[in-house]
Amino acid sequence: MNRPQHRPAHQGGFSLVELLVSMTLGLVMLGALVALFGTSLQTNSQTSTSAQMTEEGGLALEFLVRYVRMAGFSPPLVNASGATVLVHGIQTQAKESHFVGAGVRGCDTGFVDASAAWGSLSCKASGSPAIALRFQGDLANTEPSSANKPTDCLAQAITTTTTSDYDETQQVTLVEARFTVNDKAELVCGGNGNLFVAQPLFSNIEGLRLRYGLAADGRATQVLRYVDAATVDSLTLDAAITNVTEKANLRWARVVSVKICMLVRASTPDQSQPVPYVDCDEQTITPTDKYLRRSISTVVTLRNRSALVQ
Repeated sequence: MNRPQHRPAHQGGFSLVELLVSMTLGLVMLGALVALFGTSLQTNSQTSTSAQMTEEGGLALEFLVRYVRMAGFSPPLVNASGATVLVHGIQTQAKESHFVGAGVRGCDTGFVDASAAWGSLSCKASGSPAIALRFQGDLANTEPSSANKPTDCLAQAITTTTTSDYDETQQVTLVEARFTVNDKAELVCGGNGNLFVAQPLFSNIEGLRLRYGLAADGRATQVLRYVDAATVDSLTLDAAITNVTEKANLRWARVVSVKICMLVRASTPDQSQPVPYVDCDEQTITPTDKYLRRSISTVVTLRNRSALVQ
């Protein structure tokens, strides 16, 4: 009797070629996912760094803005006439407050001696821009010291006083501050509370650009044009004016506003490729390192020169 013969069932599976193809496709997909994840991490890191730069740069800018806005400030006196006067043919602020001098003085390349007296400030041949500011200070527009004295940009008590321009029998406090960016990428300030010894205020500030809004004279409020500090220093005056300090005061008294731009840098490099940025001259720059950078700017009207203040 013949018994039926049972053949083994066909056992299916992957051939070696199929297995290799599958592995290759899997690796390609895994690589794409890893690249996507890495790009996402880099984007998130850049977004976080950019937000931090904006915050830190904004704080530095606002600090400087506060002092620029106050430049030349002195409360008008109740019994002052408010009349204007001509000095060497230039419309000039009358003595209607305790302080009537120029409140701002700038150098495109920094001061030769940032601790020099106001009338002796001069500009270096090269360096970072610097700006000197002064205004009548009191316990309301500065942070009072522990001894209840007005303070400078470094919260140092100002113990010296100045004779009033309006009434020589009275003494007033002038707040003076000199700002610049040093070679360590720091915004620094020196104040008259301690002989203008500069101290860092904010880090990762690589550059500072200042442009000054000029009015027709020392009493006008409308900006005619924005210029650099060298242009202000070269404004034409009456040939009869020979005093250097008087020349500087008459020229800088025409400044109504200041256009400020800061170049802010990230504290650490955190991207694989250099990222281009637009600098304060509106030029697109591709850096040679991997730090993110951003320029931030604003325009500040001097408080005493605003068209709203009469």
